[in-house]
Amino acid sequence: MSITFDLIFLAALAFYFVVQSLVCLIEIVHLKRTINTVPTELAHKVTLAQHQKAAHYDIARTALNWLEVTVTSALILALTEGNIINEISDWLMMQGGDAFAFHWMLPALIGLMFVVVDLPFCWDKEFRLREAYGYCRVQQKKWFHVYFLETIIGWLAVLPILWIVLYLWRHTDDAWWLIGWGMYCVYLIFHLGLAKRLLYVIHQGRSTPIQDEAMINALAHLGEDAKINVTGAAICRADDNEDLPPAFAYGHNNNVRLFFRADCVAYMNTTDLVAIAAHALARNRSHMYLQSWVVCAAVGFVVFAFLNWLAPQSWFLDEIGFRVYGPGPYY
Repeated sequence: MSITFDLIFLAALAFYFVVQSLVCLIEIVHLKRTINTVPTELAHKVTLAQHQKAAHYDIARTALNWLEVTVTSALILALTEGNIINEISDWLMMQGGDAFAFHWMLPALIGLMFVVVDLPFCWDKEFRLREAYGYCRVQQKKWFHVYFLETIIGWLAVLPILWIVLYLWRHTDDAWWLIGWGMYCVYLIFHLGLAKRLLYVIHQGRSTPIQDEAMINALAHLGEDAKINVTGAAICRADDNEDLPPAFAYGHNNNVRLFFRADCVAYMNTTDLVAIAAHALARNRSHMYLQSWVVCAAVGFVVFAFLNWLAPQSWFLDEIGFRVYGPGPYY
């Protein structure tokens, strides 16, 4: 039997499903085996009832993750081997008859399908389950409104980006993938949650300086112990709580500024704030945010370069039976 792209694709999908399933299964087995024993390091802080509650929550959440992986894999299989993509393609071409519109709407509709499938799982994991175990303080209506709005806006935001990439593909010859990669690098700033933090770094008047002398002294001592010169600390706006980590730092070792989330300052004592400040300083020293951006940008470069090579090819689409309408990036 000859190895075709169809078999490679099915093998990759099966590998993804098996690995994800094993990870979920191992986690559930481990949680069930340790559910009746509090770790020694936490015995003086966590009761057995609290430990068991957290374990039951993690087991339920992992089971939902497993179910989501199963449903997602089934959807991918139905779209490809089940010929659903071809049916969508034919319907789009009959509706519009324009190759450019076809290549724009096809990935948009497929993406919307995954968003719709993901919605009930996100609802179960991020709200219903957390509310059942007392880990959620947000009202049901507000949570759904925020999630639904962010998801739809996120999907809509991809549409003009996809349109621009397709336009560049048609009008910039071989340079389209470099321009697309540059746009992806800018997009990463928002996707990795760096945009809001950069806003505070660029516009420092957006935050409120900390006036508590005890807190200022504690942070100064922390900086001395870590050999970092903490030149200032500020509180971010309460409206940005959802978009920021508990604390983040910016600058070099001889000039570092700390920023704290408003709700953390409101509900935590000085000792806890110093702890999350230490975490923020460690991340800043390791350049974690920059490293994340560089790694993702490098992977994106490889992907875009691969797409540039793959765009004119049609053999792999023929092997999996995917009908395409050209000229376009899928032909």
